[in-house]
Amino acid sequence: MKPFAPPMAAGFAPSLDDYRAAQIVLDQFGDEAEQRALSHVEHLSNAGDHEGVTRWMNVLAAIQELRRTASAESILH
Repeated sequence: MKPFAPPMAAGFAPSLDDYRAAQIVLDQFGDEAEQRALSHVEHLSNAGDHEGVTRWMNVLAAIQELRRTASAESILH
């Protein structure tokens, strides 16, 4: 079995629900939010749940976007 190599979150299109989930993951796990999302991606990938992988990749993309937005806002203020 080859080691899991998660895809990059670029190119995914998060929905409003994905952004809500991303905010919850950020609130609960802070700096570890992306790693937690990737952990879900790995688990679901190993289980063959392609829809779950897509959902969590969208959540990961939303986490990354929320971090970029927060970072940009802190620079501007």
